[in-house]
Amino acid sequence: MAKITKIIRQKKSSRINIYIEGDYAFSVFESALIDYNLFKGREILAKEIKSIKDQDDFQKCMESSFRYLSYRPRSEKEVKDKLRRKYSPNNVDGVIKKLKEKDYINDEEFVRFWLENRIKNRGPLLLKNELRQKGIRDELIKSALSGFNRNQIIDNAKTLILSNRRFKGLDEKESFRKITPYLARRGYPFEIIKETLKEITKKTSAE
Repeated sequence: MAKITKIIRQKKSSRINIYIEGDYAFSVFESALIDYNLFKGREILAKEIKSIKDQDDFQKCMESSFRYLSYRPRSEKEVKDKLRRKYSPNNVDGVIKKLKEKDYINDEEFVRFWLENRIKNRGPLLLKNELRQKGIRDELIKSALSGFNRNQIIDNAKTLILSNRRFKGLDEKESFRKITPYLARRGYPFEIIKETLKEITKKTSAE
C-alpha cells in the first residue's frame, strides 16, 4: 500500500495530477477526487490505482466521442475508428454502447443527414459508395436511397449541369462527350445520364 503525497491541478485544465510517495502517478478528472475519495495522505492499493486509471481512460474516451460528434452526425464506424486510434478496444466498445443507448449514434439518422446534405450534387452510385465507406449496411443504404425517385435524381443532375458555366452553349455531340464522364464521376448511372442529356437537349432546343 502506498500513500498519496500531493494533488495538483494541471495548468489550463480541469485535470488533476496525483502523486504517490513523492512521484507523479496518474491524472484524473476533478470529479474523480470525490468519486474515489482521493486526498493527500490517503493510502491506496495498487489494484485501486489500476481501477481508477481504467475508469479515467473510459471517461476520456467518452469525452473524445462527444467532441467528435459535436461537429456533425457520425456513423458508428466513424466513431469507432476515431476512438480506436487512442483508446483500448474494451473502453471503445463500452462508450459506443452508451452512445447508442442515448441515441447519440444512430446510423439511420446519419444516413438521412448524409443524403439530405449531398443528394443535390452527387448521384446514387457515389452516395452508396460513400455510405459503405462509413460502415453503413447495404440494406439500409438501399432503403434510404429508395426515398428519392428517378425524376428527382434527374432534376438534380440537370441542375448540376445547367449551373455549370463550362457546359453552356455545347452542341449535342459535345454535350455527350463532356457531360457523360462528368456525371459518371459524380455517381450517376448511365440511364440517368442519358435521360438528363435528353432533357437538357430538349430545353436547349426550346430556347
